[in-house]
Amino acid sequence: MPVKALTNKTLEALKPKAKRYEVHDLLCPGMSVRVSAQGQKVFSVKFRYGFNQKRMKLGVYPRITLATAREKAMDILRQVDEGIDPTKRRRTPNMKVEAVCGEFIRLHAQARNKSWREAERILEREFVGTFGQRDIREIKRFDVLEIMDAAVARGSTYQANRILSNIRKLFNWCVERGIVETSPITGLKAPTKEESRDRVLEDDEIVRLLRACRNDVYPFRQFVPILLATAQRRRAGRNALERGRS
Repeated sequence: MPVKALTNKTLEALKPKAKRYEVHDLLCPGMSVRVSAQGQKVFSVKFRYGFNQKRMKLGVYPRITLATAREKAMDILRQVDEGIDPTKRRRTPNMKVEAVCGEFIRLHAQARNKSWREAERILEREFVGTFGQRDIREIKRFDVLEIMDAAVARGSTYQANRILSNIRKLFNWCVERGIVETSPITGLKAPTKEESRDRVLEDDEIVRLLRACRNDVYPFRQFVPILLATAQRRRAGRNALERGRS
């Protein structure tokens, strides 16, 4: 079968023959144009998925242009590279905030973030709880600002920073996955400047704290002394406790 760098001039010059014939595109491996005995010119792309050789029709020239045919062929080949069978009809993805956040936690946060339960808690309470049934592609900058402003108004200034941090990670992931074109909160700054704390407990405070723990219930009776013994921060200890419960 002939191989040519297809151009519009080349396509126009392809004449019908007694039997159907095929010309492969040198500039887009896998793509070809079939010329029928009646002169119809049909673009298609061939690829191997698993052990099977498959072919997909791209369109009829000139109703579909050469550039569009190559673009569609490259998209199909890209799907194959990602392990997707383009011949299978795919379910329309659920773009609601609730569904996308769930996918973000399952596919991204759990595998990369040891404190993913904290991220899940913040997103579910602050983001999903407010916009759960909205299409995530419709979420605007002012929507996120509204959540952060509410946290600052109730005195949870550091929590507002955590909200922004987790929503930013969510939207960055959405951009990578092609769910949204751009993040609506690019360049948005944290509302509160955080300062590290260097306060330490005095000896008599530690004694009183340990005495109080004796009368407390699980898990704090065991939890607080462990934090003191290991010098763990409270958030790190909480995350460790949550992982132990799961």
